[in-house]
Amino acid sequence: GNDWPLRYALNGKSVDTVVRMPDEEQTLIGASLQVLNKIQTVMKFTKALENEVGEEIFLLFARGATATLGYHAERSAVKITL
Repeated sequence: GNDWPLRYALNGKSVDTVVRMPDEEQTLIGASLQVLNKIQTVMKFTKALENEVGEEIFLLFARGATATLGYHAERSAVKITL
């Protein structure tokens, strides 16, 4: 089966502090990841929300050379107001 995308708790800056969230906290629906070629990957998902209208959530993401969990110099975050 497909092991990603998944939700992780980012508890620090090193890989050993990044922990996969438990199944009951995995809120990505229909998640898929498709590697098109050496420079293009498409990640799709729907996020189940239990947040309040007006609440802010953050989507963190990074781009790397492999699908291995690790440090990526190219990274960013998007703030979404519900």
